[in-house]
Amino acid sequence: MSLEKNGFRSDDILSITEKNMDRFAGETLDVLVEERIAANAEADSDLWLGRLYWQAPDIDGAAVIVCNSGEKLIAGTFAKCKVTARRGFDLEVRVVV
Repeated sequence: MSLEKNGFRSDDILSITEKNMDRFAGETLDVLVEERIAANAEADSDLWLGRLYWQAPDIDGAAVIVCNSGEKLIAGTFAKCKVTARRGFDLEVRVVV
């Protein structure tokens, strides 16, 4: 049975998900560091892919970790990060020092 037959549209589901994710804005959480995905020399920052406790691989969004180039992250460890923005189903977080 499709969601539209139950009175839900895909836009409604997205809106619910967005609202659920927006509630984490400004919170400081532990993020599991997975891998480095990019370096931005102009901004003197690195981007890492990570996951929060409720984000399942290949199902939920991810946490994109923004950190200064001088900050060392290690895949497989946890980093204390503050949620700064939501980008679709992903959250942007910054390392708290």
